[in-house]
Amino acid sequence: MITSRYFNSFFITFFLFSTLFFGIFLIFKNQAVFAKNISQAPQKISFTIVSQKPQPKLEQKVVEKPIEKVIEQPIIKPKPIPTKTKPIEKQEPTPTQQTITEQTPVAKEEVKQVPVIEQQVAQASKVDTNAIKEEFLKNIKININKNKVYPQRAVSRGIEGIVDVNFKLSANGTISDIMIEGHNIFKSSIEDALSKSFPVSIPKELNMFPMVINFQIAFNLK
Repeated sequence: MITSRYFNSFFITFFLFSTLFFGIFLIFKNQAVFAKNISQAPQKISFTIVSQKPQPKLEQKVVEKPIEKVIEQPIIKPKPIPTKTKPIEKQEPTPTQQTITEQTPVAKEEVKQVPVIEQQVAQASKVDTNAIKEEFLKNIKININKNKVYPQRAVSRGIEGIVDVNFKLSANGTISDIMIEGHNIFKSSIEDALSKSFPVSIPKELNMFPMVINFQIAFNLK
């Protein structure tokens, strides 16, 4: 009984699986044949050509204008009028004219030489005034350095520096508008040096006043 039952179940399952595989095989086969038929079938492409009718061209009529004839008139040339020319007599220069023509170039040369001499004199005076100004400013700076005193506090602390001094010098030798820029420890020393160095005597050649002067005073420990 048990063996017959197992045999029947095996036979049923085998039959079911065999029918299932056979059905799947038929489906794949039909799809392959259908795809092959589609690839081999010729494809038709339809298109239409639209043609435009040619439009008639408009003919333009050219109207020719009549050419006007130009009648040339003869040109009447005037007859030349004969003129009698008298020969020009050469006049000999008088002695007064000779002296005038000989003296005029000398006068022109003298006029040309005057401005050149004035320019040379002006340039020489300008060089002299510049040299006098430089020497004057140099002496002022030397006097300020002689009159300056190194502050004792700066010496004890080992402080060195450069101070910018700016002031205005008047024609009478006095100064004003004093400006001192630098370390504050050197300010009082510079003020004392300026008070001892001015007023000064102004050279006669200098007339550019008031004059703004700017110096740098150095404080260095040796």
